Amino acid sequence: MGTGLQALGWGLRALLLTSLMIPAAWGVAAVYRWYVRNLVFSDGTVAEFTGRGGQVWGCFVLLSVLNGGLSLIPGIGPLSFLLSFLFIAVFFNLIIYRWFFRNISPSTGEHLDFTGRYWPLLGYLLLFAVSIYALVGWAWVAAGMTTWICRNIYLSPGGSREAFTGTGGQFLWRDLVVSSVAC
Repeated sequence: MGTGLQALGWGLRALLLTSLMIPAAWGVAAVYRWYVRNLVFSDGTVAEFTGRGGQVWGCFVLLSVLNGGLSLIPGIGPLSFLLSFLFIAVFFNLIIYRWFFRNISPSTGEHLDFTGRYWPLLGYLLLFAVSIYALVGWAWVAAGMTTWICRNIYLSPGGSREAFTGTGGQFLWRDLVVSSVAC
């Protein structure tokens, strides 16, 4: 099982590679491999992440180009830019989510599918953007979005769904602990 320090190191590596745009997908794939390798399920199942950055490289590049391109359009204010980017970015994020779950291989021989749709994801991301201003409201939005994501993950064959039972309060206190340690 991975440690918090390892997670910090992998997260910083992904952040660095993402800021360089071209290697972003490979950086994210490496973090996903580490993360999934360190998951331990309650029944003892382990998993492996088999995805490769080249499979979603185009999504990462298009998101970066879109981000830069929209910011260059004269007359687009911060809110217009954010909304324009968000409406398009949701599409690419759905592709990345589906790629991520499709490439998780549990030791049981089953596979995962993500069936989430555009409009609910857009709604959660818009709500999350607004909830940031409530200081603590984001935690409940994050819990709701995680619940929605898990309800849209199916384990095949058999078609059973995954469940998430966390709460906004649990998200919040963990964030407060991490923030206090980081300062």
